[in-house]
Amino acid sequence: MKQQRESKMLGQAVSTARSKLYKKVIWSLARKCGENQCHRCGSEIENPEDLSLDHVKSWRYKENAAELYFDLDNVRLSHNICNATAKDRRCNHRVNNKTGFKGVEFRPERNKFRAFIWKDKKVNSLGYYETKEDAARAYDEAAVAHWGEQAVTNQMLGLL
Repeated sequence: MKQQRESKMLGQAVSTARSKLYKKVIWSLARKCGENQCHRCGSEIENPEDLSLDHVKSWRYKENAAELYFDLDNVRLSHNICNATAKDRRCNHRVNNKTGFKGVEFRPERNKFRAFIWKDKKVNSLGYYETKEDAARAYDEAAVAHWGEQAVTNQMLGLL
């Protein structure tokens, strides 16, 4: 009953209002300290609605996920759109090919698995492998070399 009254007074759910208040406080403090630069694009975060807390190293699918998530040295500010774009690129990937691995296909003419990676809108072959797992590991190495921490790998997706 009390929460309903408070929500009515605020014109929104209390939890939503609290989140907006926290965001305004963080943004205000960041501005005062000169720390209101987006860690991804480098430009100034100009209003609290654009603010997002962003992890430098992805914590998803890691053995030390909780440690990385709560490590303040691993947290930076970014624009919502910069963080969302990076998150979409690294986390919302589904593998829907017959091998079950990202960057791997079966080549029946060779009776082997080919690892490949897309770079600059072109497919680059990484070689042919006896097992799909070996090809997936080759893809993961190439992806990390190309995209660094932001790479979506088979291991990060829990496939290896």
